[in-house]
Amino acid sequence: MKHIGELSKLEVKQLIEALEGRLPAPSEMLPTEWRSLLEVLTSATAAAVDDALGESWQALASCYSEVLDLAAEAEAIDRREQVLRLVNFRAGLIGRLGPEDNSGVLDPSALVQVVLQEIPIPLERARIDAENWRAADRATIRDLRYVKNLLSPLASLARRNQSFGKDLAIDQWLGILAKLP
Repeated sequence: MKHIGELSKLEVKQLIEALEGRLPAPSEMLPTEWRSLLEVLTSATAAAVDDALGESWQALASCYSEVLDLAAEAEAIDRREQVLRLVNFRAGLIGRLGPEDNSGVLDPSALVQVVLQEIPIPLERARIDAENWRAADRATIRDLRYVKNLLSPLASLARRNQSFGKDLAIDQWLGILAKLP
């Protein structure tokens, strides 16, 4: 694999080509290097022209997911950061390329299921805790903040009239988003 500095100069298609099949084992890079690689991928994705992104989104999604898994295995990121990065990445792709039902990555309903599975507290508990979060302990505030961070990309898609299928649970969660810390 090329040095991070060299990778940071590549456009998204070139970056994918440079990384595919060449990613090191988790122990072969320092945690800071894994974090840097994630930032390079994120930056290249954000800078990509939609046409270039449209041609290579599947390879990009696969590469990004693999780097996330390896970074987590190397303990460069924790589970929550891994999930938040994945949710934001997928929501960003859906927002830029449009939804594709049953595609996995571009399927809004599949993204909703990821978010709902990762929410660490029941909806009613979140409603109660959100009303008085300033008096809550740190762990509760951290959980509420995580929920907000999970839901925010979906709220962004919803504002663009993106449908999430028939899952009413996500509508209930989005209904308390503004109250979360």
